[in-house]
Amino acid sequence: MDVARTARENHVEVLRETVSLLRQSVSRGKPVDAVILSLSGEEEWLRPLVDSLARSPAFAPTVVAVPDMETSGKSACLARLRSARRKLADLPHGVRSVRVRTDSDGEWRDVLPVLGIVFYPSASDRSDFRYNPHYAIGRNVLPVLFFDRHSAGPYPLEKEFARQNYAYFWKVFFHDREAFDLYRRHSLRKGENAVFVDNDNAAAAVAGTFKKCLLK
Repeated sequence: MDVARTARENHVEVLRETVSLLRQSVSRGKPVDAVILSLSGEEEWLRPLVDSLARSPAFAPTVVAVPDMETSGKSACLARLRSARRKLADLPHGVRSVRVRTDSDGEWRDVLPVLGIVFYPSASDRSDFRYNPHYAIGRNVLPVLFFDRHSAGPYPLEKEFARQNYAYFWKVFFHDREAFDLYRRHSLRKGENAVFVDNDNAAAAVAGTFKKCLLK
């Protein structure tokens, strides 16, 4: 038995169940919690995406500055978090901005919603990076990636997209046609979770995709 494949298939089924739960929630008039994780507060896609979500009453966006585990030392990591939090100070009215804190044991606190959408800053699967897509497995959240070449690993894209971590995203949005085509050829799910959006209107297209999926 292919354990990895079985786990992926089970995860995809959970994502379908999560979509159903979100539709039920929306039908009762509750906006969809949309958590946008940010390493720096400066990701190219972050502001347009937040603006698009904030303009729709269907979403309740929150931007969270999360720790970059590649930063050397806890004090440096906390300084980066404070800096990212300051850069997120001028978000649209009604959008919350928070930064991750540690608990009494020094562990980074969980910031994922009980039910909602989570946008990840990268597809990183480092074992010590608590905010990677694996952490969403088995939970009622839709993990989403806005692919940016700057957030990719050191591998050629053919090898990058063949990695298992991309299979755990509900949607992977591309505004790079070459990357989109490579993803469809090389990803474990053969691109079934890939969505191409026009670069000039990418964030609005992302918000529109969710409205079509969740407001049926």
